Amino acid sequence: MSTTPRHLIHITPLYASRLADAMEAGRSRDFATAVRAADRLMSDMAEDVEVTVPQRLETEQFRADLAYLTGDFLLATRLWTAIARSWTEHTGLHGRSRIAACNAAACWMELQGVQAVGLAPQLLDMLRFVAAPERTAAVRAAVERRLGGVFVSVRVSAV
Repeated sequence: MSTTPRHLIHITPLYASRLADAMEAGRSRDFATAVRAADRLMSDMAEDVEVTVPQRLETEQFRADLAYLTGDFLLATRLWTAIARSWTEHTGLHGRSRIAACNAAACWMELQGVQAVGLAPQLLDMLRFVAAPERTAAVRAAVERRLGGVFVSVRVSAV
């Protein structure tokens, strides 16, 4: 019987085993080990031409979760933004795309002024590209409201 978690069965056995080990470290709250393992796995997968987009995205989603859990909201925002766009480009709009889009927005909300301003264009572009307008109108409106406030605070602190 396989020890690979059911949701990782479509990933090649070697990568699935490594991702499962990284996930176990994360569940044990050993985030440093989980981050190192996930980063190594993402690097190895990027060099392997046989790795499919969904396989890569499974690992990137885990790494984005780790970034969020460790307070690296800048990386989490970047990863979730790319993941949402990639899910949509490669598999069409579905629940995973919308969840990733909302995760990106939630992580962006945690960013400080200049970082938030810097990533806002990519985030808003992704939200327009990925999400069904009726489902993300509130998210986009919240991002735009916060962005207006961040612009004001960044201008005031620059003076």
